[in-house]
Amino acid sequence: MLSENMKRYIPLAVWIVVVSTLIFIPLKINSYGFLPGDDAMRHAAKTISGKTWQQILIMRSDFQIDPSPGWQAVLARVHQGFGCDTEQLVIFSVVALMSLVLLCALPWFRRPEAWAGGAFRGGHHHSGLHHADRARPALHFYRRRAHHDFVFMVAPGKR
Repeated sequence: MLSENMKRYIPLAVWIVVVSTLIFIPLKINSYGFLPGDDAMRHAAKTISGKTWQQILIMRSDFQIDPSPGWQAVLARVHQGFGCDTEQLVIFSVVALMSLVLLCALPWFRRPEAWAGGAFRGGHHHSGLHHADRARPALHFYRRRAHHDFVFMVAPGKR
């Protein structure tokens, strides 16, 4: 059996494994070449170009504010500090935001491995991948999540 000294380090080892795994997930997704086709590219391009939204998009003249000044400031700091190009800023966005989402709930759990296991099980409860998704598992996960959310949005409520 394990000594009492070793037993007290088991929770710490579990936390290290869970946090490392949750940080590894977005890195692995990016290793497949995943680039989101949504706002991440737009925000990175705005940061690199240094232009205002009015110079990039066709907008009404009364829309003068930046809708996400905090995120633009973070991306500008990363761009200035590390000299990142557009693709690297998008990769940073995916890794940073996904890590934030995955890690934000952990401080409230006594057993983080149970939460992580449930999150993995929820994302991979369907073992049959679409043919096109075999090369891009991140796309499979996205499709499963989008379908899951759609089911709850359109499901009829109690009457």
